Amino acid sequence: MSTAAAPRAQRPRRPARPRTEALSTLGVHALLVVFAIVAIAPVLVVVVNSFKSTMGIFGAPFAPRSARRSACRAGTTCSARATSC
Repeated sequence: MSTAAAPRAQRPRRPARPRTEALSTLGVHALLVVFAIVAIAPVLVVVVNSFKSTMGIFGAPFAPRSARRSACRAGTTCSARATSC
């Protein structure tokens, strides 16, 4: 009886992907990232605007709430320039 092991069968190698397939995959991923940003942007605008007054929302809907106005509302000393708090 022979103790030598039979040679293992090697798996066939997968052929290299063509360059066009790799570019196609990259394009699909880029498109998905763009769609994700488009879907998440309105949620971020709602969250930012939830901390503003109505006038602040209509005045600058995409700008974050200014620190000067939030300090004035908190009862801290405001400068003469910030009297419109």
